[in-house]
Amino acid sequence: MNGPLFTRGRFAIFVTEFLGEFPMIYRRSLLAFAALFSLPFGAGAQEQDQVMIVPYSQINPELPHPTHSGAPVTLKGIVRNAQCSTYTVAWDTNFNGNFNDDWSRSVSRNGTTYNVQDIGRTYQIPVVPADTLLIINVRVTPQCGGRPAKYGSMRYFVY
Repeated sequence: MNGPLFTRGRFAIFVTEFLGEFPMIYRRSLLAFAALFSLPFGAGAQEQDQVMIVPYSQINPELPHPTHSGAPVTLKGIVRNAQCSTYTVAWDTNFNGNFNDDWSRSVSRNGTTYNVQDIGRTYQIPVVPADTLLIINVRVTPQCGGRPAKYGSMRYFVY
C-alpha cells in the first residue's frame, strides 16, 4: 500500500486486511479502533455552551432526585465548553414557563477549563401531594455575540 498509512479510510482498509493474523476475539476491538480513525474530522466535537444538570443516577439520568415537601435542596448544574465569559442563569422555580419573572444571576466561565462550574442555587421544595414529579427548568443565556439560550431540567420526585 503506497502513501501515508494513517489517513481516515486507508487505516480502516489496512486494519481489515491485517485482521486475518489475529484471533477472532481481538478482531472486534481492532475494528472498533479502526472505525474511530475512519470518522470524519470533527465528528467527536463537543456541543458548545452545553448545560449539564447533575443527575441522581449516572446510570439512568432520567431517574429523579428523591425529596419530600418543604425540603431544602440545591439545584445543580454546569455549563460545559462555555464560549462566553459570562452567562445569566435563571431557574423556573414558579413553574410558569416564563424565566423573565424568576430570580437570575450572572456567572463566569473558568479560564482554564472553559466550563462554568456552578449554575446552581438553593431552593425549597414546595408543599405538593405525595408521589409528585417536579421538573425544574433552567435557562442559561450567553452574554456575548447574540448566542441562543440553552436549557436543562432537574427532576425531583416528592414522596
